[in-house]
Amino acid sequence: MPFVAEKMQLSTSYRRLVLPFLTTYWTGMLDKASFHFIVPHQARAALKRAMKEPLERQGQAILQAIADHLPVRFPAEETEWLRTLA
Repeated sequence: MPFVAEKMQLSTSYRRLVLPFLTTYWTGMLDKASFHFIVPHQARAALKRAMKEPLERQGQAILQAIADHLPVRFPAEETEWLRTLA
């Protein structure tokens, strides 16, 4: 995702395809498979907050909100990128 965000950030394709996909996909996962999340209601609240971020930070904020609530360890590079959200 860092590569996609860097290359496409604020492009029409990013705003019209990537951000709606991230929002729809993760909202759907919380609705259909909330058992995958550590505390589903907190994940849902974090996702809603992330969706209110400015467009230039929204994709990263959505992924960070989800990553923080999954019982999975991500590679250091991706974790570092998620944590650089300004």
